[in-house]
Amino acid sequence: MFDEIIQFYQIGRSLGIHKNEINRVFLSYSGRYKKMKLFCLSIIIIAFFCIFIFSLFMIITNPADSTYPSNSFYSSVKVKDFKNKSRFSKLVSPFYSRFFKVLNIGVKSLK
Repeated sequence: MFDEIIQFYQIGRSLGIHKNEINRVFLSYSGRYKKMKLFCLSIIIIAFFCIFIFSLFMIITNPADSTYPSNSFYSSVKVKDFKNKSRFSKLVSPFYSRFFKVLNIGVKSLK
């Protein structure tokens, strides 16, 4: 590549072109994709910081730690607690029945 640049300078001198004009031509070629280079560089920097933050997050929240710390009780929530929905249905059913009566839709047709 350096040989080609030297040849360009020699050809430019033989044609009577000054060194500043040759440098201006080289800068115009290198500056052609300047915005694209900046965009790619910004994407690389953003990706690097995302990976860095993710790795810090993984180090801080160690997956080897147990869910329940020592000397703590396990959760007392059972599956049968979710089966009994009578309390919820008592609160919500009157609202839905009034709402669907306004729309002339029966609650039984939606079940």
